Amino acid sequence: MKAAVYYGPRDIRVGEVALPKLEKGEVLLRIRACGICGSDLHTYRHGMFEDLGTPVENGRVLGHEYSGEVVAISGDIPRIKIGDRVCAVGPGGNAEYARIPALITPIITPIPEAVSFEEAATVEPLATSLHAVNLACPLKGETQVIIGAGIIGLGVLQVLTPAPRPSSRRLP
Repeated sequence: MKAAVYYGPRDIRVGEVALPKLEKGEVLLRIRACGICGSDLHTYRHGMFEDLGTPVENGRVLGHEYSGEVVAISGDIPRIKIGDRVCAVGPGGNAEYARIPALITPIITPIPEAVSFEEAATVEPLATSLHAVNLACPLKGETQVIIGAGIIGLGVLQVLTPAPRPSSRRLP
């Protein structure tokens, strides 16, 4: 399969790597969309967080926020079946296929047809934003400061901003 392989700072090349082999309780996902996290950028630029990637011969496959279709299941995994559209987290998303370890399979999340694969790949960053807001425990009426307008900062803004109320007035 094709994958973007990280070999060291500022050295990522697309090449062929072995298709991941599944162990019991794991899922193989055909990747349809994968985000590029700030940690991926730090790895690429400075060699930080290298252990977050999936090891392949002489390198690692980065990418941990993605969506795709379930193509194989090893063992019995309730809620998930071949062909499901899902979003997940875990290493190795910058490839055609990614192995989702058994430890992570319980949080594989099905996505409805109305949600694109690109939108679904942003679930992990939005969950990070929600977690940050929950840790901050903001109170109604307080002024909040968001430093940074990347995907996490913009997600924090979305979480802090109340959703508009549906209008009872009908438009012509």
